[in-house]
Amino acid sequence: MDKYIIEDNVVRNLNRNARYLVLSGKQNNGPNGQMLPKAKYMNNLRWACKLEKQAIAALGKKCGYVEPNAPNGTTGVFFKYA
Repeated sequence: MDKYIIEDNVVRNLNRNARYLVLSGKQNNGPNGQMLPKAKYMNNLRWACKLEKQAIAALGKKCGYVEPNAPNGTTGVFFKYA
């Protein structure tokens, strides 16, 4: 994808919508109905095409749509952007 398309359509929407839910304490934390705790501070996202390519190469076909289990004592965060 073109960097400017990504910035306009993906990053801006994530900053405005999904990340707002975390900042405001309204982000659902899995199927149990509990919410993630409010974020104290969160920087805006910036897109890095080089990092995107590294992530695609590292994940290959391992990136799935099923929420993974979080280890005991931790909070799992799973976000599917479609």
